Amino acid sequence: MSRKNRHKRRNSAAVENGKYGIRVNAVSPGAVRTEMLLDVFGSEEALDRMGAVHPPGRIGRPEEIADAVAWLFSDRSSYYTGQSLTLDGGLTAQRPMTQSRVAAPAEGFFEASSNGAERVPSSVESVGAAANWEI
Repeated sequence: MSRKNRHKRRNSAAVENGKYGIRVNAVSPGAVRTEMLLDVFGSEEALDRMGAVHPPGRIGRPEEIADAVAWLFSDRSSYYTGQSLTLDGGLTAQRPMTQSRVAAPAEGFFEASSNGAERVPSSVESVGAAANWEI
């Protein structure tokens, strides 16, 4: 399903179910320091370089995403519905990314590994450049 369709369905569900006290929201996390992301990037140093392109200078922690989700389930978010909570450390807020923050072009973002599969390189510059094209 496309992003536009997900937004439409979320908004429609929020409008239709609001009268029943049901809130419908989405959580859109960015890069989060997990074992899975470490496996993709290969080293803590690569994750640190990736974090450097984010405004706070780091990537997110799992507990930060969990805290936001807990807030969504709490009564303190009772007026929050039909929204997408983007938790990316401000990465999307800085778009378009400036070339001073992103050094390498987007070409070559994926590299072939020894078994022929594509893998993401550990170069943060390439990650940032690809994000520049994706955002």
